[in-house]
Amino acid sequence: MCVSINPADLSRVKAFTYLTDLPIGGQPTHVSGYINAAVTGAPNCMILHFPAQHSLRPIHRAIETTGLMEEITRDLQPIMPIPMARGFSREPVVQTYGDYDIVLADDPSVFAELLARVREERRPTDVAAIERMSQFYAAHYADHRFVLACWDGSIAPSHPIVVAYVPLSDDVLFVPGLEGHDGKPPVIGAPVKRDIHVAFGISGITLQHHVGYSDPNLELLWWTPKSVTGFFDNRVAPNGDFVVPIDAIKEKLTGADLVMELIS
Repeated sequence: MCVSINPADLSRVKAFTYLTDLPIGGQPTHVSGYINAAVTGAPNCMILHFPAQHSLRPIHRAIETTGLMEEITRDLQPIMPIPMARGFSREPVVQTYGDYDIVLADDPSVFAELLARVREERRPTDVAAIERMSQFYAAHYADHRFVLACWDGSIAPSHPIVVAYVPLSDDVLFVPGLEGHDGKPPVIGAPVKRDIHVAFGISGITLQHHVGYSDPNLELLWWTPKSVTGFFDNRVAPNGDFVVPIDAIKEKLTGADLVMELIS
């Protein structure tokens, strides 16, 4: 799901990744969206990482899409049959993004420097925790790009965070799934209780679940999927990201069958 700098209670997590038909420099463009609700006792920041060749490009139109993530993931079925109890800049960027202040970074070593520019009411202040996170991501995700989304202690955002990027590999689709909500660097591969809707789409391919947008204009945008496949992950599973071969999506696998194709 995500990793937070300070302890946080997260819920209602939804994510998607879409292979668009808009190339950049002749290379495929992936669009990823993410949303959750979070409660914490102090200003906090969650970290999302993406396997991008160049700096991430935020999709600002997503701020206006109050129902986007619910509509994309509405028809995804749980993996386990149990009921629920409930232009690319090369320079680091800090900007207001709807309900968040977001930091875009190409290098985890600049996390502390960039967070110092976030407005005080949304800025985590635990320097030691920020440094630990920087070291963790430098060790495990040095070739990735990062979004640090900061909020002021409690948030139920009306919109997702959506970014576009040219991927490191054009054979897979990626959704960030690494979890760590206690303010400590996560342990990759450790068992965690999942609670996340994960959707994938490919432009030009009709998949199992049609996305019925309440705003029909969303269907006309280059970065919104018209149909998706995926799953609601409600397992206890190893901590890590969701990486699916594009061929498995083209074969129209869904649910637990698609989970069997995940690349660790």
